[in-house]
Amino acid sequence: MNDFPYKKIMMVGPQGSGKTTQAKILAEKLGYKYLGTGEMFREIIQKKEPGFEQLVELFEKGQLVDDQTTCELVKSTLNKPEYQDGVVIDGYPRTVAQKNIFDPGFDIILYIKVADEIAIQRLSSRGRADDTPEAIEKRLDIYHHETGPLLDIFLNEGKLWVVDGEQSVEAVTKQIFKRLGINF
Repeated sequence: MNDFPYKKIMMVGPQGSGKTTQAKILAEKLGYKYLGTGEMFREIIQKKEPGFEQLVELFEKGQLVDDQTTCELVKSTLNKPEYQDGVVIDGYPRTVAQKNIFDPGFDIILYIKVADEIAIQRLSSRGRADDTPEAIEKRLDIYHHETGPLLDIFLNEGKLWVVDGEQSVEAVTKQIFKRLGINF
């Protein structure tokens, strides 16, 4: 896939859209690195990497990592040699402010679109303690408020492709692959 035109791909969508699943499937198919900010943070915390004590504190308190720190970590990760041949990014940027601090220069943004009702239904069935209907609705409100304006920017840049995420995992994957010209 060396002639594949898209080297930096962003996968975006609300919680419960299946964006992480699709990002990992696409990265594997293309032989690209997968970069999920949530996983990146968890790995740093688990390894207790020097210099990131503040990050560990934030996570232990259940707080979000500030935009500047998030952007610096994503930027330093993307500068590593193993990310130069292609990457599928999940979870960055989440806000216009993050994009303004560090814009990786995506070739394409795949927006996995699902109705809130579908997202709530999917998340509620996971059985996680933090997936109460109230908590899910709050996370979705934050997503729409913070990420919605970012989607408008990507749409205006002509880089946003909307994917119907209300289908089976396989159907969504087929839709993405077809749109990108990849054999399923």
